[in-house]
Amino acid sequence: MTKYSSIPMIHPLLTALGMNNEEQKRIRTAFLQQRRDSKARGIQFKFNYDDWLNWWGSDILNRGVSSGDKLVMARYGDTGCYEPDNCYKSTSSDNVRYSSLNLTPYKRTDEHKAAVSAAHKGKTITSSHRQAITAKLKGKPNLKNAKAVATPAGKFDSRISAARYYNISASAFAYQMKIKPKEFYYI
Repeated sequence: MTKYSSIPMIHPLLTALGMNNEEQKRIRTAFLQQRRDSKARGIQFKFNYDDWLNWWGSDILNRGVSSGDKLVMARYGDTGCYEPDNCYKSTSSDNVRYSSLNLTPYKRTDEHKAAVSAAHKGKTITSSHRQAITAKLKGKPNLKNAKAVATPAGKFDSRISAARYYNISASAFAYQMKIKPKEFYYI
């Protein structure tokens, strides 16, 4: 872990973004605070200062939690450590909404993909299943028997469409319908 004194007060990336010394000190403090908060929450923080600044890039100017339109560093599935491959930029309001609904985007790991692939080896696929897979890959869900659903974000023509909006699987969306029937329901 980088020691406080080894983090430069003035950084070339921030200077290139037109930040004065006081603004750069606030950014440095924000990095140190995020690292401390992560440790206090028991979440490993694998960014050093340079990596953290490069990950944010010019979006560092829009970083913060004070209002809903500021950007925050969110983790896929709200799990794992803070590291470049496990984080994405989100508005603070979306991050709060996703976490309160337990709908944070999920990034599938290579291990997960391998396990799913192994589970499907040797299975035969029927022609109707193949058509459904083809339709899904084209981005058009098979809506022959689909029912419309209502969510806090609005109405959708199917659970699949709503799940895509929330960036979760259809089964995860079905679970939301089960545990929050007043917010997620068929119309």
